[in-house]
Amino acid sequence: MNILVPILTLKENDTKFFEEIVKVKPDQVILLHVMDKSFVNKASSAISDIMQFRKISLELIKKLKDKKIDCEEISEWGVTTKKIVANSLIHKTNIVFLVDDKTEFNKEIIKELESNKIRYALIPLDNENTKNLVKK
Repeated sequence: MNILVPILTLKENDTKFFEEIVKVKPDQVILLHVMDKSFVNKASSAISDIMQFRKISLELIKKLKDKKIDCEEISEWGVTTKKIVANSLIHKTNIVFLVDDKTEFNKEIIKELESNKIRYALIPLDNENTKNLVKK
């Protein structure tokens, strides 16, 4: 099983989020960071964003390797929703894992995933029940 984890909220290294990934026993986890021009206005902002992504990625990579789960990281420029869909299809991922941050942007991503019939899991990081997280 392959899983795509877009780094969007910088909370993807949260323990609860990681535990939900491990529960599905993935063979590979693909970490995706998209530099979306609509969010990045300055070079200094882009550099800061890349550094934050790298920090989250390194933490996740270490945790995944400790669990003996293969991991790949991808950084791309473009429109976030399109890049998530494209990478999910190209890498034939079974599930896209997202932090459930209840934002409009998150809803846009979910709409795009659903329209492309891509399975996803919304992981709430508060004390909500986490049963039945994977959406068809």
